[in-house]
Amino acid sequence: MSITAELLDEIRRYYDASVPGPGPGPAPGMFTYAGSVTGRAGRAAAGPGQVTMAGPQDNPGSLWISTVDTAGNDVSARIALVVAGTVIRLDQVGDATKWAEYVAVGPAVADGASARFDGIVHWAQGALLDDGAPVTITGRPMTAEEMKRSPPMPQPASGGGRTTTKRKATP
Repeated sequence: MSITAELLDEIRRYYDASVPGPGPGPAPGMFTYAGSVTGRAGRAAAGPGQVTMAGPQDNPGSLWISTVDTAGNDVSARIALVVAGTVIRLDQVGDATKWAEYVAVGPAVADGASARFDGIVHWAQGALLDDGAPVTITGRPMTAEEMKRSPPMPQPASGGGRTTTKRKATP
């Protein structure tokens, strides 16, 4: 599937019309970065308000976001807005140098009390997030310019959430 400028515009219009709160994204509230669960693939976020990864921050394979934030607010409707090409950003509270962005290659999969994004692509990063640190999570569609600069978009590999790379179609 190729993401076109028209599709990106449609996604932006949908976000703008349907997402209340502080801008589009998977969650408006606060979360705790629970770290990586490397070697324990298949483990969802451990509890309410947590976000975790199946591997290291620069190649996580899968990303889990709890469907409730640390205050107990249900964020599942916002998570459901994420489609292929959405940039998911994690910002560590209190340290603007610590952040990471990932591109979803598809919608979330329900995984207990979490939403799991398989085949998540590492996009950009500041300093590494600290385990146990509070983070905010936002999201946005990739811009047409970012799509032009992007590396080939991976496709989820069978079993385990890691990715294989296929060249994306150019318009």
